[in-house]
Amino acid sequence: MNKIFMRPQKGFKKALHNVLYTIMRVFICFIIFGLSAVYANSSYSQVKININVKNVSIEELFKEIQNKSEYIFFYKDDVIDKNARISLNLKDALLTDILNKSLNNIGLDYKIADRQVIIKAKKIDTKQQLNTNKKSQKFTVTGIITDVNGTPLPGASVLEKNTTNGAQTDFDGNFTLDVASANSIIVISYIGFTTQEIPLNGKSTLTVVLEENAASLDEVVVVGYGVQKRANLTGAVSMVSNESIENRPVQNATQALQGQVPGLLISQSNGIPGGEGLNINIRGLNSFGSSNAPLVLIDGVEGNIEDLDPSVIESVNVLKDASSAAIYGLKAANGVILVQTKTGGKDAMSVTYDGSYQMSNPTMLPEMITNSVDYMTLYNRGLQNSAGSATGGYPDEVINAYRNNPNNPLYPNTNWTDLVLRTGSVQRNTLGINGTTGKTTYNLSLSSWKQDGMIQNSNYDKYNFFLNFKTKIKENIDVGGTFMGLTSERKGPNDDFGSPLLQTWWVRPTWGPYTLDGTGHFAGKAFSGSANDPDGLVFDEGFTRENPLVKLYGQNGPSDEKYNFNGNIFTSIGILDGLVFDAKAAYKFDYTRSKNQVLTQDEYNYRTGEYIRTTRDASKIDVGNQFSKVTTFYSTLTYNKLFDETHDLKFMVGYSQESRRREWTNSTRFGVASRSLTELDGAGTSNQLTSGSTTESSIRSGFSRLNYAFNDKYLFEANLRTDISSRFAEGNRVGVFPSFSLGWRIDQEGFMENVDFIRQLKLRASWGQLGNDGSNDYPYQSRYAFGNYDAGNYLTTRASGSHGYPFGSAIASGVVLENFTNANITWETTTITDIGLDFTSKSGSWFANIDYYEKVTSDILRQLQVSVESGAGGPQVNQGEMKNTGWDIVLGHQKTLGDFSYKVSTNFSWYKNELVKYGAPEIGNTTINEEGYAFNDFYMWEADGFFNTQEDIDNAPTQPLTPYLGGIRLKNQNPDEDNVVDQNDRIHIDGQHPDLLYGANISLSYKNFELSTFWQGVAGQKTYRSTHGVEPFNQDGNAPKVWLTDSWTPNNMNASLPAVYNESLSTYGAGKYFNSFWLMNTSYFRMKNVTFTYSFPSKITEKLKLKSAKLYFSGDNLLTITGDNLFNIDPEILTSYTYPISKSYTFGIKLAL
Repeated sequence: MNKIFMRPQKGFKKALHNVLYTIMRVFICFIIFGLSAVYANSSYSQVKININVKNVSIEELFKEIQNKSEYIFFYKDDVIDKNARISLNLKDALLTDILNKSLNNIGLDYKIADRQVIIKAKKIDTKQQLNTNKKSQKFTVTGIITDVNGTPLPGASVLEKNTTNGAQTDFDGNFTLDVASANSIIVISYIGFTTQEIPLNGKSTLTVVLEENAASLDEVVVVGYGVQKRANLTGAVSMVSNESIENRPVQNATQALQGQVPGLLISQSNGIPGGEGLNINIRGLNSFGSSNAPLVLIDGVEGNIEDLDPSVIESVNVLKDASSAAIYGLKAANGVILVQTKTGGKDAMSVTYDGSYQMSNPTMLPEMITNSVDYMTLYNRGLQNSAGSATGGYPDEVINAYRNNPNNPLYPNTNWTDLVLRTGSVQRNTLGINGTTGKTTYNLSLSSWKQDGMIQNSNYDKYNFFLNFKTKIKENIDVGGTFMGLTSERKGPNDDFGSPLLQTWWVRPTWGPYTLDGTGHFAGKAFSGSANDPDGLVFDEGFTRENPLVKLYGQNGPSDEKYNFNGNIFTSIGILDGLVFDAKAAYKFDYTRSKNQVLTQDEYNYRTGEYIRTTRDASKIDVGNQFSKVTTFYSTLTYNKLFDETHDLKFMVGYSQESRRREWTNSTRFGVASRSLTELDGAGTSNQLTSGSTTESSIRSGFSRLNYAFNDKYLFEANLRTDISSRFAEGNRVGVFPSFSLGWRIDQEGFMENVDFIRQLKLRASWGQLGNDGSNDYPYQSRYAFGNYDAGNYLTTRASGSHGYPFGSAIASGVVLENFTNANITWETTTITDIGLDFTSKSGSWFANIDYYEKVTSDILRQLQVSVESGAGGPQVNQGEMKNTGWDIVLGHQKTLGDFSYKVSTNFSWYKNELVKYGAPEIGNTTINEEGYAFNDFYMWEADGFFNTQEDIDNAPTQPLTPYLGGIRLKNQNPDEDNVVDQNDRIHIDGQHPDLLYGANISLSYKNFELSTFWQGVAGQKTYRSTHGVEPFNQDGNAPKVWLTDSWTPNNMNASLPAVYNESLSTYGAGKYFNSFWLMNTSYFRMKNVTFTYSFPSKITEKLKLKSAKLYFSGDNLLTITGDNLFNIDPEILTSYTYPISKSYTFGIKLAL
């Protein structure tokens, strides 16, 4: 149908051709009007339009609407303010919504008759009109309008209240307006922000900060294969904005999500640069047989959130219940994390830069003994409660020599920890270019991360690229794509046990790193029984561990290179009104090349320079290659229609397929002669080992979703997904997973009309099932394992796990069936029930979300429990059931008071985990899996104080080991049955799963200054502490300093620790005598981040030709409040000797050109 843009002429046109042209336009208009009257129906008013215009005139807006609809506009020229400018970005909006947002504050009204829209001036009463016309004396007001971050808002509407007199801000947010008097009221409005009314009261200059309207910004939420209005959402979905992520100066975006979402549990096991050991689960553990990691999708396809530069993330949505996640079927049993990246901007081109420098130190670290006299004295004391030592301890003459020669290099007090630690640093640079050219939007980002770790010779360098584009080929066809990748190099410890930090706790302060003879040889001990000791101290201090500097400086050690690419292309085609076809194809690959060079080194007597030994690890080079790829394709067909302004129907069907392949190889050669020989060819060939394998799997799926809303009040959603997985045998490959949800928008009911403090009040409920096909690509097939003999001892065969067989002086690789098989296994099924309530106050200043859920996983894929005499491991079976019940709560408040604004958002979650079905109980050293209790529930003897006197020992129940003064007393749980503490006295102890997880975002803004803090905490969590950094003289090494001051002695019976012992020689240690004394409360409350930002005023940025400029300071983990922490171990980590988590200070600048 032809569009007619008709505007009556103001003057009479005498030219004949103009007269005829006007008559023809009117005649055609009447014909079209007549036809439209015949066929017109109410559906015109329900047509939804996508509008995206910036700083256009009113007439240009009308033309844009006419080009995208059947509407025709009529108005008189004298009604239109040609200086007024409009900016709008609305999707699937009704015409009434567009006109209300556009015309409300510029003195215009409208009337819609079928397809005709008549524009007219808004009526003003006579008295008001008279007052408006009194313009004998004008008052000029100027100002600037920004958001809470100080970013100018171009195109904001500035209107004198109750008049048509107005203006719009320019590109830098500035405006000038002549008003009737100095007491006029100015109305400031901008799409997506809360409108403000400001009485001038004689002020001629204004600085206005508009607050984001949460209801408008959250209007559309990303869900599975599409978007949905937040108001009509019936599932449990939590969103994290890009501001919350960008405020954290981290290289892994997962770290920025910690504590932001109720029910999302993220724990960090170490601080290794580029390998932080982050674990994620949603609403507790689902399974004890399969992975509990959630599905992560980046722009709709599987991706690695840890490899994505945080600066390109627009939002993160966490799908927690079956209603929101069931559309992803087998991939979503553990929940779904949807990452949406930033798209192109609206300007022709915008260039941004973010640069920062960071310094870091450990948050907490056990303090080891550095004074040699204290060390030797405590060492001797520890032997009294241990099995004894071959050396009998340190002689008094040696101890006195150290005491009497405090500054003599022969008698050092070495702080080994200081020798391997340093202040870490990070240099980060990000360059972004985004904008629009023609019908194409684009966003390009390049970033670098250069990190020197807190342990010497550890570093991590990473380079990211990101490109996102979208172009409109035709009015109804969009195509685009997203491409991202990285390359990284990491050097330094890649595990906990091989860390140089751990090795500093193995050695003693009595000797230094290098021999005193100046040769630069690595020292191995101070006293080796040498008759050549310079002071005649002939003494051997016994076994000592190798010098930790050997790993740092005597070899290249571990390193790895990583390459990652994730790309997708998509199209969206509007077939008919309300009918859209979408398709996306994606390819992802990851490649990691790892290398480890180990060299043998000689160690010498620190004092004499005499040779002692050669380090025991054989010289070798290990090289590993891992490659994986995932190809994905999916398409959807979506129909959306609003009937009679009451029935909103949306239906989607889709198909997807995915294939994945993983390959790996490992190679080892021994006999490396020099540190400069870094490749396999540099080692000998007489002893070399290789291994490798390839696995594949694939999935095909069909899915559908139905959304129905009646009068935007009663909501219904249904999902159905069918998956076919290659991980099961034919006949068991198909899984069907449904879900249903309901919503009731109580705020839309008539009885709520007079309740003026509620904007949104919604009750929702959902039920659904999700599947899991396990973690093994071939669980139903018989598989044979070949020889894997010990590379470091290749002439002998280990007793188990090697499958190698010795023939003479060589080993032949054997083959064995490791596990029995079961072809009848099928899907794990997780059933989730969720009930939720959403609330927002009328002003938007208060908001809350509350969810209660029950999550049950049945038919868990696990290895069958079999007797060790069976000769092979058990097959995979569907056996077991696990249940989690819990609550997720969000509470928040925000307000603007003139130039000052604040926002507080808190979240709380807690859950109870239970093994409903498991089989026979399985008991470990400190845990148990037993039906009716939590998974991996703590299970051990209960500590009952110390033995302070011999009378305590005599009256105590018989202990598992012979008691001694100052030792830990164990409690008899069955005194009525016996007087013996045995295996039957072990008990369940809570603390494996925390009682409460909580977080809080608090932000303050005043003019150009902004302060934001993020707090995160865990309550009711316990960790079993043992070995290095906890127990004294572990591996015949050092001891934490707290054992000097707070361990039991006859004169210190109220000490926190038992009598000191030697862990290497004692059977009473935490790693052997398992009891609740070592089960320590690791609850904590931590300020995860504080960020202070200053935005330069526009008068400065204008001179510098910048759109904006900001300076910021950010601190991570600066404050931690925890309970009794005897050993000063970070409560977040499980292993005391891991690479420490960092406390960091970041200074940066952000520029926009």
